Amino acid sequence: MVKLSSEFEVVCPCCGTAQTIDPHLKRVVGHRVPEREDKPELDEAQRILAEAAERREALFQQSVSDQKTRGDALSKRFEEALKQAQQEPITRPDRDFDLDCASNLQEVRSQKVEVRMRLVAAQHQENSREASGFLLTSDSLGVLPF
Repeated sequence: MVKLSSEFEVVCPCCGTAQTIDPHLKRVVGHRVPEREDKPELDEAQRILAEAAERREALFQQSVSDQKTRGDALSKRFEEALKQAQQEPITRPDRDFDLDCASNLQEVRSQKVEVRMRLVAAQHQENSREASGFLLTSDSLGVLPF
């Protein structure tokens, strides 16, 4: 390509590409990529492909052997976990829900006992008043019947 007098060439510091710029058009009008030093030769293509195939086969064989020994490793880990589980005592895990229910249950039980005591006292008073000819109902004591 013919280079005009107004065009100038700039070389990229990263890749080494030479760019031809026209200031009147305000754009790049051409570029030239330098030859790569590590460019493989066509004669070596068969060798490069064979090396890649060998590498893939080696990775596959490694994967197969890992899968064969994976079962042994898992069974060993299972045996260790089983031994540890047999050594530890069996306990029920504490949950917040259980703790809340236990405290609520204790509270409800104490309230029931208190109500029963009031009922027994009211019945005792009722029996003693009946004997004296005076009847006192549970409504007048403020005790709720169940």
